[in-house]
Amino acid sequence: MNKLRKYINKLTIVLLSIGLVACGSTEQPAIDLTQLPEDIGQTGDGLLKENLEAIRLAYDLPAISAMIIKGNEILEMEVTGFRDANLPDEVTINDRLHIGSLTKSMTATVAARLVEQGVISFQSTVSEIFPELIGEIKPIYEQVTLAELLSSTSGLRRNLPGTWGKEWKNRAEPLIELRQEWTRKMFNTSPAADRGKHLYSNGGYTIAGHMLERATGIAWEDLIQDELFTPLDMNITGFGPPNFDVLPEQPSGHYYSNGSWHARKPSNGEYIPFVLGPAGTVNADLTSLSKYLMAHLAGARGNDNIITANSYQILHQSVDDNYAMGWGAANVEWASEKVLAHSGTNTFWLAEWMIIPEGNIAVMVVINAAGDNASQATGQVIRTLIDRYGATQ
Repeated sequence: MNKLRKYINKLTIVLLSIGLVACGSTEQPAIDLTQLPEDIGQTGDGLLKENLEAIRLAYDLPAISAMIIKGNEILEMEVTGFRDANLPDEVTINDRLHIGSLTKSMTATVAARLVEQGVISFQSTVSEIFPELIGEIKPIYEQVTLAELLSSTSGLRRNLPGTWGKEWKNRAEPLIELRQEWTRKMFNTSPAADRGKHLYSNGGYTIAGHMLERATGIAWEDLIQDELFTPLDMNITGFGPPNFDVLPEQPSGHYYSNGSWHARKPSNGEYIPFVLGPAGTVNADLTSLSKYLMAHLAGARGNDNIITANSYQILHQSVDDNYAMGWGAANVEWASEKVLAHSGTNTFWLAEWMIIPEGNIAVMVVINAAGDNASQATGQVIRTLIDRYGATQ
């Protein structure tokens, strides 16, 4: 119990130390901590939704979804709030949630599956996978490996110039072709860091996903379905904003302006281009996400499941600046084993998860808004989840 309380007391420090707390916007609602209850209760008392609603009101957010896992059991899972802050439809437990860069560890897990199958190696190089690019890209990138792309130590910059513009949206070409174009352009940008040094790169992850496409001849969207979603029985998943397609009953992301939250409709063109899929376009419901977290929690504790314990060790091993393959991996003084964490945002959603192998615990929070209020609220939710669990011990 004492160690679990230390986990929560140090939570924000850990997330900040591995550089994964989302930056806030300049305009946010006022925070009213008097909304928070003094007695948060305990796991199993049926009051988690009440606690989440108090946090939602305190930080003035559209909706909050959260869960805590111990081993292969969901201890608590709840949602509260609204799909659109200005409409009456409430979020449901089956709604799909945008997880942004939490997708990165999924791409790395798919890569590990293919490595175990002998389809590709973590040491496969750009020149081996894309021999046609030799002489067409900067030579410094020709020997970059899949592992370096997955750990963001390739030297590549964070994004390709013009990433968020119209150039990569509403294109008719197959995504594999777009990612080949992306790869060529990205490898013709100047390095932004020394090779081997961590520099968080969405562009690098997009190329890593394209390496998997080239090795298999299968689009990343189909690969992640075949190699991850289906084996784990993740039954409610998709790509892009949950309300992108013909599902208006799904939640919207939000931005804050002129004193109120506004739903961001994908029709406005504000979304992560689908070419960046391997870096951050997955959406899924909480139950599906719980199955993925359970797999990585078990793997972090030395167990095999969809990949071997050895593969999990590779994925979870930090390379530089406490960053592994899609996970921040921090060794901290208050735990004998590393803590794994990451966040994801498209600036209209914020998702965070954390795995504490020593406690056999994993937690996750998703908010359909981003900024300082959302960042603070996620810490409050995670503290509440684990303190409620701690009260039962």
